[in-house]
Amino acid sequence: MALTRTSDHPKLAAHPPLAVVINNLRNACGIRRSTLFRRAERRAPEVGSGSAAARRGSARHDRNVTIQDDSFAPDELDRCAAELVGPVVPVGGRAEFAMARTWDRQPNRRRRGVVVPRVLPALVKWIEKQMVHHSRFDDSPFISDSAFPWSRGLEENWRDIRAELDTLLEHRAALPNFQDISTGQRHITNDDHWKTYFFYGYGLRFDPNCERCPRTAELLSRIPGLKTAFFSILGPHKQVPPHRGPYKGVVRYHLGLKIPSPEDSCGIRVGGQEAHWQEGAGMFFDDTYVHEAWNGTDEDRAVLFLDVVRPMAFPYSLINDMVIKGIARSRFVQEAKGNQEAWEQRFAQLLQRK
Repeated sequence: MALTRTSDHPKLAAHPPLAVVINNLRNACGIRRSTLFRRAERRAPEVGSGSAAARRGSARHDRNVTIQDDSFAPDELDRCAAELVGPVVPVGGRAEFAMARTWDRQPNRRRRGVVVPRVLPALVKWIEKQMVHHSRFDDSPFISDSAFPWSRGLEENWRDIRAELDTLLEHRAALPNFQDISTGQRHITNDDHWKTYFFYGYGLRFDPNCERCPRTAELLSRIPGLKTAFFSILGPHKQVPPHRGPYKGVVRYHLGLKIPSPEDSCGIRVGGQEAHWQEGAGMFFDDTYVHEAWNGTDEDRAVLFLDVVRPMAFPYSLINDMVIKGIARSRFVQEAKGNQEAWEQRFAQLLQRK
């Protein structure tokens, strides 16, 4: 099998195996070479003293996880490779990584070179393993806020966010259920007791929702690496069963906004560790650990739910950025975008009638 070129940019030669992965992910996610090089120019360390023979040997070591540059037409590779991650699935005894298999759904399409579903899941799993060693914090279920100083700004202004949430809750029945926006969530919720209000989804900004909550939108705009943001509202006695998130490249944050008393009647368990929300306080956790949540009260529990890019050292940060871009282009996310936009139109019409 022919290897992708690792010499497109001289600074990537310092990391020859990673250069192969980066080039392949760049192709898969539709990122232009010029964009990749601008990032590499800003972030890459200087080229080391390794020999060309050593670099070729490292590239040969990655032979099983490379995609030939011309294996597929660009549009085919874009559509296929963007299906990196499928919907979240509940777990039975152990966490399962939900992978969408585009080629299984489209068996009649022409295949040349590598069967992409075998390659991309392997790449993503390899990247997740590297994150354990190259993240800027320990690999534990709950994460210290020291790596995310912006969280203090949210917590200091939580009452402003709560005021906008309270206005929305006047229309609680009209707010979308989680599974109405992201149909993959039907595995973990299928009733009307988990309401949402999205500001961002995998980097896609939903302008009408942001305009209705200008203060919240302003505070969110200050957060570096923000990918997903929404009000997450668990109805009375709602339980979310054990499940895991689809990809370790983001870190989850909950800011307590409306927490009924007693506070210990609402909680979340991540990787076997239990925590309870408090109004005005936030918590970070790794959602790829098996986790579950519950509201054992007669009132709504509401948090501001965020996913932010996991801080990592270069070049793993660059690889992570490309995987996230690929997920954002997937059918799974694009379908949710369409559902969100359709709900926004219905909600706007409802408000006009009132």
